Amino acid sequence: MSSIALVFRKDKLNKSNKAPVNIRITKKGKIRYFSTGHSVHIKDWDFEKSKVKPSYSNSARLNNILSNLLTEYDNKLLEVESKRQHISVDSIKTKIKNKDTTLFFTYAKKYITRYEAKGKISSYRRSSSILGKLSAYCKQDNLVIEELDFKFLNDYEHYLRTQLNNKDSTIHTNIKLIKTVILSYIKEGNMSYDKNPFLHYKIKPNAPERDYLSEEELLRIENLELKPDSGLYHHRNIYVFSAYAGGLRISDVLQLKWENFDGEKLSLRIQKTDQPLSIKIPHKAIKIINLYKNKDAKPKDFIFPLLRCADLNNELELFRAISSATAYTNGDLKDIAKLAGINKKISFHTARHTFATRALQKGMRIEYVSKFLGHKDIRETQVYAKIINKELDEAIEIFN
Repeated sequence: MSSIALVFRKDKLNKSNKAPVNIRITKKGKIRYFSTGHSVHIKDWDFEKSKVKPSYSNSARLNNILSNLLTEYDNKLLEVESKRQHISVDSIKTKIKNKDTTLFFTYAKKYITRYEAKGKISSYRRSSSILGKLSAYCKQDNLVIEELDFKFLNDYEHYLRTQLNNKDSTIHTNIKLIKTVILSYIKEGNMSYDKNPFLHYKIKPNAPERDYLSEEELLRIENLELKPDSGLYHHRNIYVFSAYAGGLRISDVLQLKWENFDGEKLSLRIQKTDQPLSIKIPHKAIKIINLYKNKDAKPKDFIFPLLRCADLNNELELFRAISSATAYTNGDLKDIAKLAGINKKISFHTARHTFATRALQKGMRIEYVSKFLGHKDIRETQVYAKIINKELDEAIEIFN
């Protein structure tokens, strides 16, 4: 019969005096090793007890992981040898190795259900779509996580760019999900961090083109004569409102209720980030809100009567209602841009860009703009500062 043990590979010591912890199987003098995915410093390994010393950070957790792995391999070894007593050590390794795999799509699909559980339906659907695209590329669902190496990622990026004509931002979003899943797999102790293909593979999206309206273009849309109570009228109003009211996303604008407005300030929780936001809004935004005010309005009523959702507590139904209203709004905004003589690709999100660029042009500090936009990292806001700087660079050319 074979023997099995956890061993510290002193023969694999690197310059930092760290070496991998392996599972060793010995049969008839022949030895084969299996990776546990973990490496430790030689001073943190107890050679007598074949375990990590308490001096190692989170030693109890790592010892538990290693113990469970050893038990799992021991069970596999017993299973293999019970079927073929005289099996060679190489055949043992092959048979165990074939079982010692985690399928990427199985793990990834389980991972993205977290989005669904948290009510992030949009993130869940987007992630499902990304996995579907990757599955189509692989032409199989039995992709092993360890197969997603540097070469695989390079090849997949090339495929997205040349075969699907995806832009940098789309490619980045697709690859980012793969990275997120692999990092989760590593954090759960299934693979050592030094096996992470993203240590070497890097992809940064180019800054996307952000369409926005100038002061004069926004005024043209504001001053359009539109039939009251029409779709164009309401969609123009919420667009202009957002352009003045901190660049609120359409999902937040649609869900604004009278209880969120005290006459001069909006207080709400941003849907995308679940962060609280309290902002004073300018007179033009208040003027638009007052167009919808009536004496029968209740605190729980929507300010803008555009969201059709029977059950607001049903996350999927709410997601569908917001998606439908957004599509309807963006369709009308194209017509509104034409009516205003604006030759730009206008969607509701450009109201957000319009607010940010105008705020910086008018001298608002970038930290304040970042707060209005609900950015977690000011680097997100700096994209707009670059737009303003580019405009200044172009303006100086009049002297050349």
